[in-house]
Amino acid sequence: MSSCPHDILSLVNCPYELIEAQIDDDIIVKKFEEEREKGLKEGYSPILVINSQDLYDTVLTNLNENGDHSFATIEKMRAYYLNHDLYDGNLVLKDRYDKAVEEFDEDDMIDGNFEDLYLSDDGDEIEGQTQAFSYWNEKTGKTYPLILFKIPVTDPYRIISYLPFGHWNNCPSNLDLMSICRYLYEEFKAIPYCISENSLEFKFLEQIKSEDSLQLAKDLFATSSDCLFSANDDITLNTLAKSLEDSTYWQLVWD
Repeated sequence: MSSCPHDILSLVNCPYELIEAQIDDDIIVKKFEEEREKGLKEGYSPILVINSQDLYDTVLTNLNENGDHSFATIEKMRAYYLNHDLYDGNLVLKDRYDKAVEEFDEDDMIDGNFEDLYLSDDGDEIEGQTQAFSYWNEKTGKTYPLILFKIPVTDPYRIISYLPFGHWNNCPSNLDLMSICRYLYEEFKAIPYCISENSLEFKFLEQIKSEDSLQLAKDLFATSSDCLFSANDDITLNTLAKSLEDSTYWQLVWD
C-alpha cells in the first residue's frame, strides 16, 4: 500500500501560499480578495486554513476508504465528493432546524420552549461582525499562521471536496455541508472564508437584506446551534438576524 500524505499540504495537494502571523489582518483580507478575483478568471477558489493535527486527522479520515489512506484512494474519494449530486440545502437545513428545536423542547432541564425563548423580540443586541474572527490567536494578539489554498473548483462550496472536515459530533456530513454551502452561496452570496479544526467562517459578498436576515439566522443556527446556545450574550434569532444585516463575516463553531 502506498504511504499516506504526511501533512495537510500534501493531503490537499493544491497550489498554496503560506501567510505568517500578522499583527492586523489587512494583508490577509487583501490577499484573499486578490486571489478570489484572480480565481474567477483562472478557475479556482481560495480558502484560508488554520492548520492543526486535528484538522489533518479529520480530513484524512474523511478521504479514506476501509482504512486505506493511500494517495490513490484519497484522489478517488475526492472525486466522489466532487462529482456527487448535492442535496437540496434548504431541505437539509429545515430538517436540522426542526430536530434542534425538537431536542430543545424535549429537554426537561430547560425551563421554557424554543419559540418563547429564541423567537421573541427580546434579547441582547450584538454587533455585526465586520472583521473576520476565526484566525485570531487570543494568547498572542496576532493571527495564526495561515495557509491560503487555491482549490481548483469554480463553485466555492465545492472547496469541501478538498477539505472534508465534517461528519463529527453535530457538524454536518460533508455532502450535507457542501449542500448547505451551495444554498448559502446562492441565496445570500456567502462563501467559505476560513476553515479550522472545528469552525467554518463565511464571508458575505453582498450585504444581508433586512427581509432575508431572519431566514439566514435560522439557517446558520440549523448548521451550528452554537450560534445561540453557546453565545455569551442572551440573544435570540431576531437579534442574531439584526446583527447579520451589519456583518461581512460570520463564524460557525462545532464542539
